Amino acid sequence: MNDLLRPQQIIDSPFINGEINSSKGKRSGYNIFMMHCRHQFQNYSYEERKNLLILHHLHDIEQYERHEEHPRRHLEPAHGYTMIQKIAVTMWKYRLPPDIKQAWKDRAIRVNAHPPYGQHATIPNIVNNQQAILNSINYSFKDFVSYMRPLIRDDRRNGNPRTQMKANYSRKFGNEKVLMGKQIFCSFFLNHLLFLTFFGDWHNPSFLKFELIESTKSTKLIHIGAATRLREMVCVNRLSAFYFEGWNASQEYTQSYFIAGKAVLMNGVTHGEVVGYVIEESNEKLKIKIDSSIIEIVELSRPIYNCKEGNFLYTNLPTDLYKWIEYNPIRMKIYRRGWVQFSINRILINKDDDIIINI
Repeated sequence: MNDLLRPQQIIDSPFINGEINSSKGKRSGYNIFMMHCRHQFQNYSYEERKNLLILHHLHDIEQYERHEEHPRRHLEPAHGYTMIQKIAVTMWKYRLPPDIKQAWKDRAIRVNAHPPYGQHATIPNIVNNQQAILNSINYSFKDFVSYMRPLIRDDRRNGNPRTQMKANYSRKFGNEKVLMGKQIFCSFFLNHLLFLTFFGDWHNPSFLKFELIESTKSTKLIHIGAATRLREMVCVNRLSAFYFEGWNASQEYTQSYFIAGKAVLMNGVTHGEVVGYVIEESNEKLKIKIDSSIIEIVELSRPIYNCKEGNFLYTNLPTDLYKWIEYNPIRMKIYRRGWVQFSINRILINKDDDIIINI
């Protein structure tokens, strides 16, 4: 396959569909060679396929004789992508002389000079202005705020039998299976400009070191607990998608609605269970505001997340008044293409008196 072509023929021959009708990025000479091998093999007759696969010892003549004698009982020996790949890899490694390999590399340079299929190579004139870019960011942000506010204000699953969750309802974030309980699962698509505004560049994100739990080529797993950090991360000119205020029903005081990491703790004296939300966090510590009749803030060791096992390891010091039972940060799984899936803990406080109303 392809071994009868001369170097200049390889470089100058017309492009095939797979070369120019592809949205893939830069391709190597090896990639182009493999593509031509597959294309050529697909056009082979039965006899040509048979002779080639026998020549490369991938099948033997007896298999083809059985197939030709009883074609319905014995199907044609395998001749799909795996087989042609084995042949092409062997040819590239051991049979192609240096000048032919270089010709395929030069052809790859020609292919890569074409704009990727279905993608702009330059900014279209109609959007090549500041106002169009601002509109793209602002419209997407407005949609995100409109999506989040009802979820933070009310748990719309309550009282609706169609959306009432089962007791064991769970979601997966990385290797962790999270029992959602009062947490709400959210999913939203951010356009690329707003994605950059919130999270930074994919290879140089704006997350703090302890927030970034796991990163792959296409996804990142994030844990954030601090209410202020969450509020500022998705804030545009004083408006945050994760925080808003309003009067209570009787208009006696101002209420703050927001999301934050939630801590479930045990009082070391009374052995009673208490809850609180994270107001500050660092690589080693969490500051937690306790839900009680008085303003009480405690500082505890930060739970260590075990990525492989998908769970938290809690450290309780003998001097701690409160001991860890459970920690639920805001878990985010962000996709490079723009999808963001995350869990939220809804927090409602009396802003005037700084008292937790609902958590």
